[in-house]
Amino acid sequence: MTDNISNKNFDKVAFGITALGGNVHERITKKAAELADMHYGNMIEGVEWPDLPSNNPEKARYPILTYFDLKKPNTITNKSHHGEFQIWHSMAPDDGTGKVYSNREVKDKIINQAVEWYEQAQNSGNNFHLGKVLHMVQDSYSHSHVVRDENDKVKSFQSYNEQDGREHGTADKPQIKTVIENNGMERQVPEDWQQIPGTLQALEASTAILKLYKSGASSKDLADYLREKVYPFENEQTKDLPAGGSDPKYQKRIAENTETPMSETSPANVQFTSFGQMGASHVASLKMAEHIPEQYHSHLQDLVNQRIVEHNLTVGLLEKTYTHESPTLSA
Repeated sequence: MTDNISNKNFDKVAFGITALGGNVHERITKKAAELADMHYGNMIEGVEWPDLPSNNPEKARYPILTYFDLKKPNTITNKSHHGEFQIWHSMAPDDGTGKVYSNREVKDKIINQAVEWYEQAQNSGNNFHLGKVLHMVQDSYSHSHVVRDENDKVKSFQSYNEQDGREHGTADKPQIKTVIENNGMERQVPEDWQQIPGTLQALEASTAILKLYKSGASSKDLADYLREKVYPFENEQTKDLPAGGSDPKYQKRIAENTETPMSETSPANVQFTSFGQMGASHVASLKMAEHIPEQYHSHLQDLVNQRIVEHNLTVGLLEKTYTHESPTLSA
């Protein structure tokens, strides 16, 4: 069967996922693990974590709670998108002091963070931390995060605070094509995730990092790889140029002398756009939260906390039943 396909954007986007799209960070990571002959395991949780980061493991399990921290200054969640932890997305940090970092300083911060997470993974055997490394590296190939030349060498690390959230997300969305079925009905399907600009380079780098990890390579080996292969500068002058700013395609818009808001009251347009990080169930929860008036947030948190208790009791019962007492399902 030959399909007639028309190229057009499908604008129903929530947190970097089109209505018919998928979680591209997950797909890159799973494919890289396959190519490296590794089991991805909880790397998936790690690769999602930088978009809704929390040091509270219960909140990490229920991202609707972490969502409420996005607008709270000095929370780890807010800093990940607007503050000093923008490096987790390979972007220029804003530490609140007004300091403008050079490209070299941003690169050093990114590599130092990758080394720290890589060593945590090696020392603990917990690949969750390795997933965080992969997220940061994968984001570096998104066109709204890092400006690269035709040879993929770094020209500048961009700043999320200089960008329009909706425009930022356009770099990471799969295009939606309309397929005409034999019966004449139209069906909208996303293009393959590997057609999103930068994903193939992100896949290659992710695979290389997993192979290093699997081989027992040191964190110095990782740092050397990142410095030379993932974040090489376009030229010597690039190093000392100020980081930040934005490619014009993603800049905040000016209309009638009024700056388009960064969607701080409409977070679905702005957060979590890098390669479509959020899973579908997380998207649904966060879209729901977006429309809940603030006066109900406390009550909602109480309800979710109760759900956490119920969940933990259920898990505990299942573990007791099936891992310790079941005659057919041994631990």
